[in-house]
Amino acid sequence: MNPEWELRWKEEDRAFLVKGYGQDGFLDKVYHLHVRKKGDIEEVKFRDVLIENPKLAKQYERLKLDLETTYKYDREGYTAGKTKFIKDIIKEYSLHN
Repeated sequence: MNPEWELRWKEEDRAFLVKGYGQDGFLDKVYHLHVRKKGDIEEVKFRDVLIENPKLAKQYERLKLDLETTYKYDREGYTAGKTKFIKDIIKEYSLHN
């Protein structure tokens, strides 16, 4: 079986596509594709803050592990659970594009 890409969300200059999600959960391989306009790199800046702050990175790791247990087959719920933490860091460190 060769699943097609599925558009999960689209807003202004961003889109998120997935491949490998089945009716009963994940298939053998799962792919996520984030499409952004050039220069839209908040996620890269967020990553850099985590690299520079191991304690903060550990908090994010713990959050993701907790969310993975709660939202194992619910990608949207998992993502929503991370959003406040990410937005707070983007705001605190002035990472806006």
